[in-house]
Amino acid sequence: MPCLVQRCPGHYRSDPRGGLPLYRRLYTSGQVNRIIAREHTGLLSRTDRERLEHQFVHDGPRSHPNLLSATSTLEMGINIGDLSSVLLCSVPPEPANYLQRIGRAGRRDGNAVVGTVVNGTPHDLYFYAEPSEMLQGRVTPPGCYLDAAAILSRQLIAFTIDRWVQSGIPIEALPRKLKASLDAVGGKQWE
Repeated sequence: MPCLVQRCPGHYRSDPRGGLPLYRRLYTSGQVNRIIAREHTGLLSRTDRERLEHQFVHDGPRSHPNLLSATSTLEMGINIGDLSSVLLCSVPPEPANYLQRIGRAGRRDGNAVVGTVVNGTPHDLYFYAEPSEMLQGRVTPPGCYLDAAAILSRQLIAFTIDRWVQSGIPIEALPRKLKASLDAVGGKQWE
């Protein structure tokens, strides 16, 4: 059979030795890469999680992980480098979750392999029958209950402290405990 690449003068032919000698050569020459899997979950301490992410992202010894078994923690925008493939072990709850998870693959060159294991749950089976509902479904922005005064108050205080620190204030000027300052500003007891 002629080569399928344009302007290639070659021809395809069957290899009389079959595929077995290729793998035998690879295994006996040691040219195999082991899969080193690690879990990436919310149960990891910050130190362990950062170490794992660094080992996964940066080229290092062959003992560093090259496969992450992750929970939805990867939806949080953590930089885990260039992935060539993602395998989801169930169908995510919403299109936004699905896009966030599969969007991790192919960032370097646009090529990716993505797979989703469909479980026997009604949710998964529905999207198995109607994949376009997940692939092209409506992505709703996260909501915020604006009448939640306590949440808004905490966000405002966090933003104010961030801006205060970014202004270049020396570390010595920061009070050791902010509770008294917050109580004075808010007129209530902070925990």
